[in-house]
Amino acid sequence: MARMSRRQMLAGVGLGVGASVLAACGQVQTMPAPEAAEGDAAAAPEEPAGLSGVLHVWGYRSQYLPGVVLDAFQEMHPGVVVVQSQPAGNFRGDKFPASVAAGAPPALMQGFLDFVAMYVDRGFLADLGPAAKAGDFGDLGAYLPGIVETGTFNGVLHFLPHRQSVNIPLYNKDIFENAGINEPPTQWDDVAEIARQLTQKKSDGSDQFGLTVTTSKNTLNSWFNPVLWQAGGEFFAEDGRSVTFDEDPGLAALEFLTDLFNKKIAAEGTTPYFEGYGAMINARTPTHVKSPFDRGTIPWLAASPAWEKEKQLGFGSLSGWVVPNSPQSDAAIQLLAHTLQPDNVKAFLKLVFLLPVRGDIEVDYVGEEYNGWMPTFIEQSQNMHYDIPHPHIRAIMPLVSAEMYKAIGGEVTPQEAIRTAGDIANQFLADNMG
Repeated sequence: MARMSRRQMLAGVGLGVGASVLAACGQVQTMPAPEAAEGDAAAAPEEPAGLSGVLHVWGYRSQYLPGVVLDAFQEMHPGVVVVQSQPAGNFRGDKFPASVAAGAPPALMQGFLDFVAMYVDRGFLADLGPAAKAGDFGDLGAYLPGIVETGTFNGVLHFLPHRQSVNIPLYNKDIFENAGINEPPTQWDDVAEIARQLTQKKSDGSDQFGLTVTTSKNTLNSWFNPVLWQAGGEFFAEDGRSVTFDEDPGLAALEFLTDLFNKKIAAEGTTPYFEGYGAMINARTPTHVKSPFDRGTIPWLAASPAWEKEKQLGFGSLSGWVVPNSPQSDAAIQLLAHTLQPDNVKAFLKLVFLLPVRGDIEVDYVGEEYNGWMPTFIEQSQNMHYDIPHPHIRAIMPLVSAEMYKAIGGEVTPQEAIRTAGDIANQFLADNMG
C-alpha cells in the first residue's frame, strides 16, 4: 500500500445485476481496417483497428464525465456509443463486484482510492502499465508527486485519478466578525475555546453552536480519521494486518471530539452551519458549498486551514475511472486515455468544481466570484491525507464507526469505545487476511 507525501503537493502546482447487467453491457468489437489490394506495393500502411459497440461507464451522476468529452471520443470512433449511468443502490460495493462475477462489468467504473484497493485485491482491474509505457496516458511525470505511486499496487499500475477533493473546515465570517474574532482557529485547544465562546443563545432565544461536526455511524472519514491523523496516528499498522487507530493518538482524537459534545459546544450534522446558526463546521469540500453559495443562501461562507495537533491534515479523496478486466478492456483503456487528456480533465474539473492531480492543469476554471474562499481550498491541498488504500477498509469502517459513535452519544467512554472498536477491527483482519 503506497502512501504519498502530501506536503509536496503544491510543488507540482438504476441498473440491476445478473441477467440485466449482461443485457446492458454490450461488448465492444474490434473492427479490422480494410486490407490493401493484392500486389499494390504503394498501399498505405494498415490503419489501427476501429471500435464499435457500447461502452458503459458507471459513476455518480453528480460526477459524470462531460458530454463534450465523450462526444469527441464517439466522433473519433463512429461505431462506439458511450453510455453513462449511476446504478441504483450500492453499486460500488455490491453491483460492480456482481457485474464482474457475471462476466459483464462496465467498461469504466468510477473508482475511489479505498475502493480501488479492494478491487485490486479481488483481481478485478486491468493492468494500465503497458498502455502507460506506450505513452497512451501522456507524460506520467506531469502528475503531482506521489499520485502515480498511490495508484500502483504490488508494482502494477491500476489507477490514474482524474481529481482530488479537499475537505477542510468552514466558518461563518459574520458570526466571527460580530464576535470580534479575526481569523479561524486551527490548533485543537483554540478550536475548542472559540467554539465555547461562540456557543450562545441568540436574541430570539434560539441556539447558536460554536461548532458542528459531520459525525456518522457508517464512516470515519468525515469526523474521526482527520483528527486521528492530526494527532499523529494512522489507521493501520504498516503491514496492514492490524490496526493502530486504537493507540494513544486515536484515543486523544476521540477524547477531543467527545469533549466538544460533552461541553455542548458542538452539534452534529451540517444543518446548523448551512442555516446560519453554526459558527464552524469541521469539514466540507468545494462541491458541497458551491451550489448553496451560488444560490446566495450562505453569504457568510469562509474557508479555514485544516486543524492541527501534531500535524496539520485534512481528509482528501482521489477519484477517477478504473478499467475492469473484460473483453472490453482494450477499448476501455482507449476511452480512459481520452478522458485523461489534460483539456478533457480540465473540462471535468470545471464541471464538478474539484482540484487537479496534475501539475500541468491550472486552476483557472474557478470564477472570480469564488475568490473569497476557494483559494484556501487550493492552498490546503498540500495538507491532505488521502483515502486509506486497504482492501478491507470499506468493510471495517462501518463496524468501528458504529462503536466509536457510542462515545459521542455518551453511551460509553472514549477509552471503552476505542478499545472495543480496535478489537473488532483486529478480529476482522485476522478472519479475512489469514
